Amino acid sequence: MKIVIIGGGAAGTRAAIEIRKRDRSSEILIINEKNYREYSPCGMPFVLSGDVKNFEALQTLNEKFYEKMKINL
Repeated sequence: MKIVIIGGGAAGTRAAIEIRKRDRSSEILIINEKNYREYSPCGMPFVLSGDVKNFEALQTLNEKFYEKMKINL
């Protein structure tokens, strides 16, 4: 089975993770209009002020996590 999730924000990513926990064989694809993975938007002011090094630091899950969970972006 192929599962397509529209939206790569917190809800879409969590849905993919929960599906993967229950189904190890289906292909999961997250379609996102943005060119980056899920991030914590609450932290954006800290990036702009320089308290957080860069935007990538706000991304809560790294590429290796998605690879390990076999979730395609």
